Amino acid sequence: SRFYANIHTNSKYLTLAGTNVVLGTPNGSMSEIWKFTRLDNGAYSIINAATGNALDVTEAKSDNFTNVQTYKNNGTAAQQWWIYLYNGSYIFRPAHTETHVLDVYAGNFSSGTNIDIYQINYTASQLFSIENRLDENTGKAGSALDKSKTYRILFIGNSFTDTNKMSATIFPPIVSSAGYAAEIHSITRGSWTLEQFANS
Repeated sequence: SRFYANIHTNSKYLTLAGTNVVLGTPNGSMSEIWKFTRLDNGAYSIINAATGNALDVTEAKSDNFTNVQTYKNNGTAAQQWWIYLYNGSYIFRPAHTETHVLDVYAGNFSSGTNIDIYQINYTASQLFSIENRLDENTGKAGSALDKSKTYRILFIGNSFTDTNKMSATIFPPIVSSAGYAAEIHSITRGSWTLEQFANS
């Protein structure tokens, strides 16, 4: 499976400074978006949407404060990430080490702070959120909808959809379960096709 997402903590996103990975204030840039692809072993490849380079532990080292960068995708263990759910957040462990995980340097959540790996300690500097940006089947990166807004959805259908009340019974729970607010309206015509709607 694959999906595009932001990785964030304390209202800051993982983004790029050149090829280096740092915290940044959200600005809607492609550098803030990462493509997650699940590998055969269950770990994830994480590719930056702006550059096509992979989230990578420098020289596959496993010392505290080893830098995290982006580097040409080569499929090595230093670019494979195990992701664990912990108390509602996620911990990222590179596959080349059993003891060190993705970490915000010195617990400093200011913009520009470096991202490294550090021995796992379950502190806030090692806990991240993953915010899905797109349906995994789209294949393209882009901005997510703003959950603070109310959207208007027009449902166009025929007598089948009207009889089964699809706009009233199916759409609302899907929208609300994703955390969005929407006004859902419908236009239905007996036995009409989309072409007939388009030409009407």
